[in-house]
Amino acid sequence: MDYIGESGIGYSIYPKPTDEKTFHMPWPTYISWCGDIDITGNKKPQSYYRDVVWGQSDLEILVHEPKPAGKKEVISAWGWPNELPHWNWDGNEGKEMEVRVVSSYPNVRLELNDKVIGEKAITATDKLTATFLVPYEPGTLRAVAVADGKETVTKELVTSGPVNALKIHAGSDSILADKSEVVYLQINAVDAEGRIVPTADHQIDVVVDGEATLIAAGNANPVLEGSFTDNSFHLFRGSGLVILRSTGVAGEISVPP
Repeated sequence: MDYIGESGIGYSIYPKPTDEKTFHMPWPTYISWCGDIDITGNKKPQSYYRDVVWGQSDLEILVHEPKPAGKKEVISAWGWPNELPHWNWDGNEGKEMEVRVVSSYPNVRLELNDKVIGEKAITATDKLTATFLVPYEPGTLRAVAVADGKETVTKELVTSGPVNALKIHAGSDSILADKSEVVYLQINAVDAEGRIVPTADHQIDVVVDGEATLIAAGNANPVLEGSFTDNSFHLFRGSGLVILRSTGVAGEISVPP
């Protein structure tokens, strides 16, 4: 899991040819960024890859962000490519996106909006991965695992709509009236279908009513944006986290919209 300190040792950057090789990233980077899980408890891309490695999943899709023209990606020893498990790339219509399909099956097929992009075999030297170049258009990116000529498992990335609401998931519906008790609130921006909007970066203002106080509010961005004790923060990849502490007095706690 990511942690504060050893800032940016899990970096992936596009340096200038004159830049010196670095062990970590400078301030305001403050998180290690080398974890499979981010600092708010969400899975990062490498975690989906390792799900296949460890047999927790048979099929995953990861999409590399558009690479700056003429730049080469440099990944640290603890880093991971700048790829994400989503199909929201507004502004890149028609540009080729690098898509990695990770699977324990011997063959995979990739489709975009019901059109076949290609089919590839995965050999022992491919590290469970087949790579495709896909001209971006919004819609449904579907990977299909194939064994003995038969379709087995499918996985889809669907372009979300615009942000329609905030979804709040509390780690618990109730806590003890004790100052040592805390509750975690996962905040997600979702579209009209309830899908997380992975590009949402809206500012969130936190107001707490009732018998709790705000301990911290923030996101998983490895670049510091402000104090965790501020009552406002921006979403990162569509998500954020709020932590509340009981006042020690029994009663209701609410976070009004």
